Amino acid sequence: MMWLAALLLVQTPAPEAEAVSNDDPEIVVLAKKLSEVGLKFRADRVEGKTVLTSCEITKPSGDAEIDAIPCRVTEACVALQHKDSDDLIECVKKQGRAEVRALVGERRKEREAL
Repeated sequence: MMWLAALLLVQTPAPEAEAVSNDDPEIVVLAKKLSEVGLKFRADRVEGKTVLTSCEITKPSGDAEIDAIPCRVTEACVALQHKDSDDLIECVKKQGRAEVRALVGERRKEREAL
């Protein structure tokens, strides 16, 4: 947990497209967009816990709903207090995939309602 002990400033790509197991073309396209989003975040130790203190998109996808995913999942995963950076990264990838699938579902419902 040493990486958490100091102020942390990290720049990392969003969850990767190839990690999406579903072959649905819409999911693959959105996951690819998500993988191209640049993210910079900072996590600090506050009262013995790690908290996300800043998160910004450094390279947007052009899709506001996709661009909202990285900071949302990073915040959720940091709050789970993972034991190391590898666990945090896996959490972000998993949550990112789930968010893409949910977004595809929402967009399909909206199209069907038209």
